[in-house]
Amino acid sequence: MLYLRSPYHIAQRLLGLIISLLLGLTLVGSPSSALASAPRLESDLPNAAGVIAYMNGRQEIRVINPDGSNDHAILNISGDEVVNHINSLAWSPDGAQLAFSSSHEQTCSPYRADIYTADASGGNLRRLTHGPKCADLSAYATGSVTVQVANQLFDQSIYFIYVEGMAEAQELVISPGAVVNVTLNNVADLGDGIMQRVVIFQTEQNNWIWPAQVDVVAGSTVDAGEFKISNSNKYLSYGAFFPSWRNDGAGVAFALGEADLYAVSASAGALDGGASLFPNDSVFGNFVAYSPVANEILFFHGGTVYKATPGDANSITALVELDWTLYGLDWLPDGSGFVLSDGSGFADDENGGLRPETMNIWKYTFAGSSLQQITSYTTEFAFHPSVSPDGQYVVFSYGATYTSPAELRIMRIDGTEVQSLGVGGIRPDWGPANTVAPTATPTTVPTSTPPPATNTPAPTDTPTGQPTVQPTNTPTPLPAENLVQNGGFETGDLSSWIVPENSTVIVTGDGAYGGQYAAYFGGIDNANEEFYQQVNVPNTGEQGALTFWVNQFSEESAEGADFFCASIYDANTVEQIFDLGCLDGVEAINDSYDAEAWWLAQYEFQGADWNALKGKAILLAFQMYTDGSLLTTVLIDNISFQTGSTAVATPTPTPISTAQPSAQRTWTAILYIDGDNDLCNAYPRLLTRMEQELGDKIGPNGFLNITVLIDHHPGY
Repeated sequence: MLYLRSPYHIAQRLLGLIISLLLGLTLVGSPSSALASAPRLESDLPNAAGVIAYMNGRQEIRVINPDGSNDHAILNISGDEVVNHINSLAWSPDGAQLAFSSSHEQTCSPYRADIYTADASGGNLRRLTHGPKCADLSAYATGSVTVQVANQLFDQSIYFIYVEGMAEAQELVISPGAVVNVTLNNVADLGDGIMQRVVIFQTEQNNWIWPAQVDVVAGSTVDAGEFKISNSNKYLSYGAFFPSWRNDGAGVAFALGEADLYAVSASAGALDGGASLFPNDSVFGNFVAYSPVANEILFFHGGTVYKATPGDANSITALVELDWTLYGLDWLPDGSGFVLSDGSGFADDENGGLRPETMNIWKYTFAGSSLQQITSYTTEFAFHPSVSPDGQYVVFSYGATYTSPAELRIMRIDGTEVQSLGVGGIRPDWGPANTVAPTATPTTVPTSTPPPATNTPAPTDTPTGQPTVQPTNTPTPLPAENLVQNGGFETGDLSSWIVPENSTVIVTGDGAYGGQYAAYFGGIDNANEEFYQQVNVPNTGEQGALTFWVNQFSEESAEGADFFCASIYDANTVEQIFDLGCLDGVEAINDSYDAEAWWLAQYEFQGADWNALKGKAILLAFQMYTDGSLLTTVLIDNISFQTGSTAVATPTPTPISTAQPSAQRTWTAILYIDGDNDLCNAYPRLLTRMEQELGDKIGPNGFLNITVLIDHHPGY
């Protein structure tokens, strides 16, 4: 269920590890003895210069020449590969460095995976995000940190708590509902005035983020304040994944968790976690790749590949809509296009869900917006493509079946002359021609001691159609039509709304957001209030949007006592189509009405979910339930349900502009809901970024404009 949260209480629930998101397979690197039969390289490929780096399994990086010679390891990760593993890698533009994402130090970092760099031989290892790496912390003097932790979960009691600068997270056992004072010793003092963050986690998938941070002082004990553990500040896959170098080598872009596009300087200092590629984290995606020749990126989000200029949300252009999800992408070296892998067809996977029947590699060219299929497998799998420095060849991972070991293959850019490199591997990256020849001695990377891992069911993939080239022009959208009558209650009553018998919801002239009136829910004990309106959705248009303004104030101190909820029903069958969630009274910022505490709830319906509404008579329903003490009141105003047409080239990550009171500082976040209405692709750093950007200015007058896009996401 999606919980309709206030600005400070946005919950995130994601489906599976980030590594399984874009890999989507059980295919892994393997010894050459297990490879499927394929022609072996008989001679050097012409013009195929450079070096190919790849992952052998999930704990080793190897390099190999394009002719299959000189295959050897340069870096190894030790420990349990379930929690200590490499996720992806990328050569620097000059071939002198390799960036990679790894989770091997997740117990001494705020992130569950960080971006690292090493030279071409695997040496000079450096943690780029949230440095320094664990082994380097011993050079700093240490102090102690105290923090008060409140466990607001009623089914969890064992956690790990970490302050930046600790060499190892400390186990925290706290009973459900309890509040404990924790002292953390031997915390490195990383510098005067440097604020070091507190985080709590259980595994790679369960993380709690709270704006608790402290300036550690060597030889002293300092207090970080309180830290609350609850479902509202829980985040999954909170780490840095899929690095991509800027074309001048000055920075590395990466996906932060499942939703953010970030970049960090190649010379990042201590505790630098990177910064958003777009103002106010306004554009979301879970894969990013810098152009090799220009200040542009490709990114993937919600089943579509987009192109954009960093920093300019208006530059976003939708290019290709995928059938399943992204199984690898790489630019052409001259910047004229890119190659990608996508799945097609249907087959049952080993976990009872659906998977693609095959995967193939496609080439997209910007000139003419052309999409060309360059492999033609019907039951086999081609994924993780990488283009040679001269643009003439592609190396990729190949699997004879969905579960068979993967091998590396090379082909010409047109799909001909497919040959095996004779090694098993995944996520190859073809380095430039001047790559420094690495030595044969691999670097063994020390790991932090990981917490026990938990098993996560594999997500069920739901295809939406064949890969589709998106037009680059933007047609003029059709005018949007508001289908709600008296949504602002300016009649002074509830006319046009259906109010069940015994429902005590009223209209008030005190405290409206816009105009003179608003609907007033609660404010009494044992309220059981409801009203709804039938809306006839036309059988035209491409999307719909439900919006309304909310102002909640409450005396409530217990979770689960008072609720304000919103739903959409089929007017004919009275079956629920969408549960839009509930706002808990305990989440109210104020205990009395504050005219500046209005915030906007906004839902967009696109794709399959828009089709679930289009052409139907629906009921927009709002309910309020309270217990017998400690009053909660909710005002709502300006309810609108609009429909219209939008160009397919209009990117879903672009925030929707809405009018805001001038006294408010507004953020916009677009959250994504899967077919079960779970929060699937949300915003992993919302609370942290609010604290960083607004600091103590947020107060009661800073608000978040919440946009929720309901859509099915294949592969999530």
